[in-house]
Amino acid sequence: MDNLPAETPIYRYMALDTFLYFFTSRSLVVQRVSSWPDFFEGKRFQFFKKNGLIDTPYSPDDYFGSSWSLQQDDSRLFNSERGFERSCEEIRDLGSAAMWEAYCKGGGIRVKTTIGKVLALLGAHKELWHGKVYYEPSLDFTKRPESIEETLFHKRTCFRHEDEYRFILRSQDRVDLLDFQINDMREFVDEFLISPSRNPWISRAIYQLVAYSPISLRRDGVNSKDSRQYCRISLMYGYVPEEL
Repeated sequence: MDNLPAETPIYRYMALDTFLYFFTSRSLVVQRVSSWPDFFEGKRFQFFKKNGLIDTPYSPDDYFGSSWSLQQDDSRLFNSERGFERSCEEIRDLGSAAMWEAYCKGGGIRVKTTIGKVLALLGAHKELWHGKVYYEPSLDFTKRPESIEETLFHKRTCFRHEDEYRFILRSQDRVDLLDFQINDMREFVDEFLISPSRNPWISRAIYQLVAYSPISLRRDGVNSKDSRQYCRISLMYGYVPEEL
């Protein structure tokens, strides 16, 4: 797995119902890999096990995962370093149109944190792997994994826009979801970015819920963290008033 430094920012897009559970329960849900919506998740795992290329007593049912995005563009698309940097800045500022459409169609939110904070939250789990996802065509197995767990960091090329960073746990728990309690939500989340919904009132309603909560407001009542607006609405499709 291609690990990145603990201070690296990562982002997660959440549909409204998923976010409301995250926000009200103050817990991060880690889902069984075999229950993920992409049918091809775990197929490389099964291929290498079935063909005896890697010996393991485990199956995809024994693994749980949490997927985040690095929100980086492909540097090969740009003629200059500055152009690449500005493109990444825009994605981090506004969000990805493809990700908003895929995960937050009816309204939602993007949560920002760091790799280190997620590792600290999941740290009680000894069997934990994390790293960047490697993308290649579904019928190609050009990258031979060093371990069976590495196969869970491979994904088809058509999902490359997600620019994933994954956390994978192994657990014998016979449940589909594992909950990890967040003791200090304001410390864990570095930014809330509200989706640029086609229905602006949805964006404003979510903003009102989050921005005026005790989580978002500093002790002096200001919606700010690290000298930046802590909760804001994406301006991808233009200005959206924050007041209802």
